[in-house]
Parts: sequence; structure tokens; C-alpha cells
Amino acid sequence: MARKGLTARQLSLFTKGAASKNKISIDEILGWLLNVSFALLIVFILASLLYSEDMEKLYNEAMRQLGDLGGRFNAISKTPEGEMFKNFEKALMDVQREKLLLGLERVMFNIRRDFGLSNFGRENEKGKQVYLLSDILSEGKVVNERFKNGCVLAKQEFSDQKQMEREIFNKVCLVNGMVLNDSSTDPSIADHPEVITKENNIWFLEEVSSKVKATYTDCCAMQKDALAYLMGYYQEHLDLLINADLKKQLEQVLDEKLDEEKMRRISEFSQRLYQHVKSLFDKQNVPLLDGV
Repeated sequence: MARKGLTARQLSLFTKGAASKNKISIDEILGWLLNVSFALLIVFILASLLYSEDMEKLYNEAMRQLGDLGGRFNAISKTPEGEMFKNFEKALMDVQREKLLLGLERVMFNIRRDFGLSNFGRENEKGKQVYLLSDILSEGKVVNERFKNGCVLAKQEFSDQKQMEREIFNKVCLVNGMVLNDSSTDPSIADHPEVITKENNIWFLEEVSSKVKATYTDCCAMQKDALAYLMGYYQEHLDLLINADLKKQLEQVLDEKLDEEKMRRISEFSQRLYQHVKSLFDKQNVPLLDGV
């Protein structure tokens, strides 16, 4: 009858890298593979539950056990039977990516909250993201401190997006207990699951950059909605919005007889009015992003 696992003596031989005087049987290999598969299954199940600190501890324990299995794997990796485990390293890299992604989601959640996106953003019945900003203004003034602080912080952080990406990358590594590879060659991920492989490093940099760009786009969308609310207020109080220069330009638009020239003047006036409304936020120390 085929054996379903390895004996303690055989496992000890794997760990010590025993010489291959006695050829390892296929049954022994399959039994060992079953142990590896079971351990990986546990890791992937735990990875989806990492928002709990208790689950984080269990995850790290599972990774430690995988490291032990990796040491045994190295002992047979140069044998013909070792071909059966060619996907083992890829599976560990996928686990590492899953952990990095979960860490990134945590960090970005905090950043989006600080920018005000989580507080004011909602999904409507059609699944579209909308921002509820009706209470941020009173008589043309920004009265919501959370919105104001979010705009100030976003302006600071997005002033150097590359630096922002580096800081996010380092923060994810820190909270997950992971480090970058500082050697010329990749160490075994089985022996060092905490060291980010070069392939995963390149991949994760792109993930971080994508998240930062998406957050910038969302911040611009929210701030444009805030501009729309302010415009709505001043449409009812044009005397407060239109200064002498804008009033003169508006009169030129209304006096223009040629349709083509009038359209050009209307476009210029709209752009100038838009920039003027943006400046009203700046005057209240509520800086808006350049993309708004």
C-alpha cells in the first residue's frame, strides 16, 4: 500500500540534505507534496482574512512552516524527482504578492480617509462614485474642517508623487515585516519569504504607482464637485462672484454680434470664471490640486 507521508527519519534526511544512496520513492515525493499543498492552502485561506491581528499571527506562523518545508525542498531540488516541485517557488511568490497587496490596501485606505475620500465618497444606486459635499460650504465659505484638512494634505503629498510612492512602498514593507533584496542575486524565497524578490519588487512598484494615480484622480473629482457646489451658490449671488474685471469681460461677451467671435469670448470667459472660483478656495487656505 502506498505511503501517504514521510517518516520522521526521512524528513530529517531532507532537512540535512542527505546523500541519495537510497533513491527517494515517488510515494515519498507525493506524500511530501501533499504536505506542501496543504500548507499552501492554509496560507491562501489566511491571506483573505489578514484584516484581523489574530489572523496575521496565524499567517506568519504558516509562512514560517513554509520556510521549513522550503529547506527540505532544497535537499531534493537537484534530483529528477525535484522537477515535480518546479511550481513551488512560484506559489510562494504569489503568496508574497498577496501579502503585499493586502498591506497596500491597508495603507491606501488610511491615505484616502485622510484626504477625505472615504468620508465624503459614496456609491450611488448605479454603482458610480459620488461625493456628498453639500455641508462643506456655508455662504460661500468652506466650513468643514475635514474637507479643508484633506485638501491641504493632498496638495502636500501629491506635490511629489514619486516620493509619495516610495513612502507608501516602505510603509507597506514595514507593516508586513518585509525587506527589499540588497544583494546581486535573489535569495531562496523558500528560505527567506520576508525578502521581496526582484520580480515582485518591479511588480509592486507598478501596483503602488497605479494606486497613487487612481487616488489623485479621485481627489480631483471630489474637488471639482466642491467647485460645482460653490458655483451653485454664486449663481444665486452673482454680485458677490463677479468682480470688476469679470463684469467688464462679461459685458464684452454680451455686446459681441458675430456668433463665432461670441463663442470664443464665452469660452475665454468661462475659463477665467472657473479659475476665479478656484482662487476663492485658495483665499480660504483650501488649496486645490493642479488637475482640478
